[in-house]
Amino acid sequence: MPDTRRELHTDSGPAGRRSLTFSPREKVPAASSNVPLTDGTVMRTDGTVMRTDGTVKCTDDTAMRTGGTVMCTDGILTRPAQSTVVTAVDEWERALAARGELTPQLVDRIVDLHGDRGRRAIDAVGEGRVKEYNDFTVVVGQQEEYIVEDDSCNCKDAQYNLSASDPEQLCWHAISVRIARALEATDEHDMWYADVNEFL
Repeated sequence: MPDTRRELHTDSGPAGRRSLTFSPREKVPAASSNVPLTDGTVMRTDGTVMRTDGTVKCTDDTAMRTGGTVMCTDGILTRPAQSTVVTAVDEWERALAARGELTPQLVDRIVDLHGDRGRRAIDAVGEGRVKEYNDFTVVVGQQEEYIVEDDSCNCKDAQYNLSASDPEQLCWHAISVRIARALEATDEHDMWYADVNEFL
C-alpha cells in the first residue's frame, strides 16, 4: 500500500515549498478524423478531449493543463518524465560519483557554478547534515531542517530567489543532496521523517 505521508511534500503554500514542475505534453494537432463536439470541444484521435480553454481531458478523467501539469481525479499531481537534457549540475554530479571524492577540481566546478551555495553544500555534506529517511531526504540547516526532493526544497531561498524553470539554479540544500548521493555520504535513518517531524 503506498504511503500517503508523501503528500506532505506535494502542496505549496506559505511554508515556502517550491512547486514541482512538469514536462509539457505536446498537443496533438487537430486532424480531419477528430470529431467536433456540440459544446465546442474536440474529440481527438487518441481519445482525449481538447477543451475550449486549451486544456485536455484524458480518457481516464485526468486533466492535462496548458502548463503541462496533470491533475488526477484524486487530486494528486503526477510526476514528470525524467528530462533527457544533461545540465552542468548533472555533469559535476556524474564526475563526482565516478571519482568518489571531492577533488579540488570538482570543488572548483561546484563553486564556479553555484557560488557560496556550493561552498555551504560542501560543508553540510562534510558535517553529515544530509539525512535520508524512508520518505524524505532532509538537510539540517543552522536553525531548521529542510525537505529536498527532485531538486525542490521548502526553504525560502528556493521559493524567492531561484527560478524553478532553471535546473541549474539550486539552493544549497538541494546541492548538498546531490553531492551526498554522488559520494554515498547520506546519513541513513530507517524511520519515517513524517513521524519524526511531529516531535520537532
